Amino acid sequence: MIPSLRLNIFWLSLVISLPLQADKISVGETDSIELERVFLQLESASPRTKRRVVSSVDAPLNPDVFTRLRRTKSNGREAFSNATLIAANHCYWIASTAGHSVLDQRFSKLANRGDVAVQLPDGEWVNPVEIVTSPDLEWNSDEIDDWALLVLRAPRCQYDDSQQFSQALPFLPTRSLNERELSACQQQVQFMCYHFDQGEKAGLRMLEDNCQLLSIKREEGRTGYASCKVDYGVSGCSPVCVLGELWINLGVFSKGLMRHRSDSYPQPVAGFRMMDGEIMQTLEGLKQKYGMAKH
Repeated sequence: MIPSLRLNIFWLSLVISLPLQADKISVGETDSIELERVFLQLESASPRTKRRVVSSVDAPLNPDVFTRLRRTKSNGREAFSNATLIAANHCYWIASTAGHSVLDQRFSKLANRGDVAVQLPDGEWVNPVEIVTSPDLEWNSDEIDDWALLVLRAPRCQYDDSQQFSQALPFLPTRSLNERELSACQQQVQFMCYHFDQGEKAGLRMLEDNCQLLSIKREEGRTGYASCKVDYGVSGCSPVCVLGELWINLGVFSKGLMRHRSDSYPQPVAGFRMMDGEIMQTLEGLKQKYGMAKH
């Protein structure tokens, strides 16, 4: 029998400051029981993860695909979270982030595109030309709907997006995983995220590895849970499965789960939207629209 838990969910982005508390996670009774089981198993594994500051990393891709998102509020103050470049061709990127990171400061609607910017690998910040979210996104959405995809135009193509270059733009390859791959990833998960609770406004990039993965299959797709500890400001970060030389994008981090209501960090379990179902269909549609289908 699964012991009764009072799970609390926290959005871990600087654009969100309100915790959501619930006696049962509002995804249906069966899923609530399953989530409690997942939480208990991963909470016990969380102390074994390892985190370190990284300026460079031995990876089969450009680590700058793990980047930052900035939203400017009406009072001029800036809020930061994470984003990941997950598709590209010669002139456009598609970035993923948490859906709540692109809501306006009242969390009632999408922010204006001019108020949202993503940092590119060369350090430049650009506004998206298009933002797409789950049609069911709300300020308190469960992780299944807490995602957004942003289309970014590379500065080199500002006036002509039909140009071709010798080198395509870097990105983290993203696709849906089958059951065999998910099984192989259970002990091979890591988070490379910017943390904004380290006394640096620009955030500090840190890598946490040795994390375990579990997932729940729902009607709309999978939600994933990892034993990586998560802090304030890491919303939108992409958990990655590392299999030898292959880095596999697992999804979009939404929120942290913990046993009791608390403002303490880090929190022991990370909840995220996995890359399948609606979010993958949306990604494939954007890739077709912006000429990325072959990249």
